[in-house]
Amino acid sequence: MNELSQSLALGLASSIGSLLVPLLLVVFAVAAFLKVCIYYQARRQMHFMSGLETHVHRHIDGMAPYTPGKGDFHQLVHSVLHRTYTDSEIWRPRMIYNRKEDAEIKLLSAVFMTDRGVRELMSDTLKQVRYYNNTGRSSDWDRTSNYILASNPYFNKLFGRLSVTSTNRFLGSLPSIFIVVGILGTFLGIVMGLPALATLDPKDVVAAQAVLGDFLNSMAVAMNSSVFGILLSVLFNILNATLSVNATMVKSRDKLSQSLSLLWQEAHAPDDRRKERAELAEKDRHMIESSAPGRELEEDFGSQHRAA
Repeated sequence: MNELSQSLALGLASSIGSLLVPLLLVVFAVAAFLKVCIYYQARRQMHFMSGLETHVHRHIDGMAPYTPGKGDFHQLVHSVLHRTYTDSEIWRPRMIYNRKEDAEIKLLSAVFMTDRGVRELMSDTLKQVRYYNNTGRSSDWDRTSNYILASNPYFNKLFGRLSVTSTNRFLGSLPSIFIVVGILGTFLGIVMGLPALATLDPKDVVAAQAVLGDFLNSMAVAMNSSVFGILLSVLFNILNATLSVNATMVKSRDKLSQSLSLLWQEAHAPDDRRKERAELAEKDRHMIESSAPGRELEEDFGSQHRAA
């Protein structure tokens, strides 16, 4: 029974040990590809939210005002969303690439379903807004934004198949798995090298040196798997820190929540308050445009030079 278990262990160690490092490299390459794809999809969602935030502030500052009826929160959000979609998803790519539809944008949109995701996001936002517009009550916009983003079937599914949350959670635990698998490879190498020591004959110095040399070579190969495991773990930790999907999703939620909150206040603000805010925004804009950096120093220096 002992001989059978030993032979099985040796067979398993020899078959797995030789494939372990290539397997680690393949898993790392696939995981890195998935991480980049998930991050790109999250960034596309945040790109739209950034555009929405920009248009909301432009409206509040009076640079691109929309004129819905007083208290018509739904119409105001609809107008801002439509303008954001037009600028972010249609006109800007055409302006950048100077043609109606760039092949790369069309391919990426088809693979990641970003256009469908944006349309679904707009639809879900307007559904929620319609409810609060009818009731006339404000909302916990953080919770509403969480629901809107979490219920989107396109931005939460990679290639329409893989759950973004589950896949990203697995990718976050992958560095630890790399280390464990690397250490496992080292132990498998030791298991493969130990039986050779049983044939060691202390009386035959030449044969003993050959056996010990083979054993040390086996240990060196076994240690490679641990080295690769630690190296890949460090590299993937850097990748996880650089391409932070969770932080990007939180930014998207905050931008949507802040935008809806500002539009709600704007839709229910009195007319005189809107006018006062527009005048203040115009004054701020004039002050910023007229006060270039270093202008005061230049004027002081010029007056002193003239006086001298």
